Amino acid sequence: MELGRDPIALVVLIVAYTLAITALSFVVGSRIQNPVQASSLALPTTLTLAPLGGAWWPIEITPPFMQTLGRISPVAWLMDGSATLIYDGGRIVDIWLPLVVPLALALVAFLIAIRRFRYHVD
Repeated sequence: MELGRDPIALVVLIVAYTLAITALSFVVGSRIQNPVQASSLALPTTLTLAPLGGAWWPIEITPPFMQTLGRISPVAWLMDGSATLIYDGGRIVDIWLPLVVPLALALVAFLIAIRRFRYHVD
């Protein structure tokens, strides 16, 4: 499989995406009371963020308002960045926005989660 001209940039992009998803999970997890709540939220969240961000179909085929709404999903930024790297032969400088947005989201979400987190053992 061709990974583009800058596979290191692809790894950095994946790490940024992973940090954003982890931080969002930490925010949600800071309010979950038990495993049943966690499992009941995991699948619907995944099944919402993936298509909203363009993982199931190209986001470009959706109406403009859906393309804008899709930007709330870290998946959209991963898809944009990976398309630029793999299909367009881009370099890390070409994906600065798809890197910065998930990293900023991760920072904000981690700060919120750390503030809200309470360790509790039953």
